Amino acid sequence: MKKLSILLFSIFFLSSTSIFAKSSMEALLEVGKGDVEKGIEHITKWANKGNSSALFFLGNLYFELGSPEDAELLLIKASELNHPVAMKFLATGYLKGLLGDTDYNKAKYWFEESAKYGNINSMIYLGIIYREGLGVDKNLKTSYMLFTIAGILKEESLGDKEPEEFAQEVATYLSQSEIDDANNLANKWINDILIKDVTIPSIPGPEDFND
Repeated sequence: MKKLSILLFSIFFLSSTSIFAKSSMEALLEVGKGDVEKGIEHITKWANKGNSSALFFLGNLYFELGSPEDAELLLIKASELNHPVAMKFLATGYLKGLLGDTDYNKAKYWFEESAKYGNINSMIYLGIIYREGLGVDKNLKTSYMLFTIAGILKEESLGDKEPEEFAQEVATYLSQSEIDDANNLANKWINDILIKDVTIPSIPGPEDFND
């Protein structure tokens, strides 16, 4: 990976100011057995081998260090390897203009791809996109359907606001027949589109230095 020396300096500089940098620093120290540079080299090695979690880690690291262009490239690579969280981060970057100009079409695409793999946050973002008409025609029934799917599939302790609350807010603007239809569409989506048994690869640990 390019900019390795600058990256190393920035990690040490940011470790006292950024929550992400602190957690990244801990991870790099663990992987590198106390050596940050060795940790980066190890993760970079696995990123070059196509490990999507390593690509995702480096993408987030570059983003936090103020290099959105590098971050975008790495997140795209991880996303193309079906890493749903990388897809969500990439989509959020496009939605909020964190990777350059705001691009609702790219945001919607990657949120949809991430949602297929069961990422609840991506479903909620999609629901908001359709609720607000961000780059799409405003569609409250579709928004309700997406919030409903998120509510069905969610795990405990998802966030401060539950998907059901989003759905209930939208439901006040829908007829009962529209709600019933959206519920049927939500179940059909879960049966026909949701990709089950998703496995995200881990980054091999320090014991694999000699691989």
